[in-house]
Amino acid sequence: MARTQRRQPPPPPSRPLAGSPPTPIKLPGWGAILDTITAEELDSDAGEVILLPQEYEERSEVEPEAYWRNQDDASRCWTSTFIYQHIQPHPRLARFIRPDEWTGLPVLAKPDGPPLETFIKSHKSSMYGMVSNSSPATATVRIQDTHKPLIYQWALQLADALARVHSYGKAETPSIWIAFGDVDMSKCWLTAGLNIQLVGFLNAACRIPGEPMHFGSRTNGSAFHPLEGKRGEHDSPTEQTDVFMWGCLVHELMTGAWPDDSVPYPEVITTGQWPRLESEYLGEVISNCWTGEIADGASLVDRLRSTISGLGWQVNEDMLVGFDAEALIAQS
Repeated sequence: MARTQRRQPPPPPSRPLAGSPPTPIKLPGWGAILDTITAEELDSDAGEVILLPQEYEERSEVEPEAYWRNQDDASRCWTSTFIYQHIQPHPRLARFIRPDEWTGLPVLAKPDGPPLETFIKSHKSSMYGMVSNSSPATATVRIQDTHKPLIYQWALQLADALARVHSYGKAETPSIWIAFGDVDMSKCWLTAGLNIQLVGFLNAACRIPGEPMHFGSRTNGSAFHPLEGKRGEHDSPTEQTDVFMWGCLVHELMTGAWPDDSVPYPEVITTGQWPRLESEYLGEVISNCWTGEIADGASLVDRLRSTISGLGWQVNEDMLVGFDAEALIAQS
């Protein structure tokens, strides 16, 4: 579902440098897949990973005329570099180190944990189980009660990440406006303590004051998507579509599956047949994200803290007081 971007930030300077060749990729090393982008570890002791377009095959392909430089995925990676250079570090956003001096591609800090998708696949059998509503025929998959606090905490941390992204463009930080784009499992890595962070700005929309708008892209192909069926400038992420996607991701973390996409999103709006999820699984908050009642990350954080507090947890910023995620996983 990727599409050509109508306005792109200028790629950072990336002409090959004189002297020694670029640092090779460390294979096998730490790696992750972010839809069509790969993250590969650099062969150094610095704890660095680089985001690479799918067309990028050889570390020696750094010349200005290289094929990969003219492809959409290169522009998506350069968008990430461009945005990272305009924002401040935040614990729930993957840490940007520098643009690669040979390509301009973003070099990020290697996380202490695995990609979220890898973690879920490794622990799915202990994290999820069948819940019977009224009969075996209506049984559904839900996160185990023991693991609900882990999803509550991840939901808080992802909301906090969006709140930080959406804070740009406001009076306090007017230098750039940003909407993240496809908030899904492929864009999440785990760090120390099994905390979560959003990675890159591969699908982001952004605007610098006085400059034309950069329209974002979409690579998540689900029919249950806030941009499904939209065209032109409406087919670009906003703060509210970020919140909508947060709801989809948390729904997946609570149930083991993306919201049912058997009915395309535009028809869901017409019929009002939103997927239902119980309150203990943050169902009300998720529904409000889908209906547009929660407009941005800051509003989401406020609503989520209130909801999780109502479920019996004390919340400190984006952490549950007294909850130890690593101890939980060690016991499961």
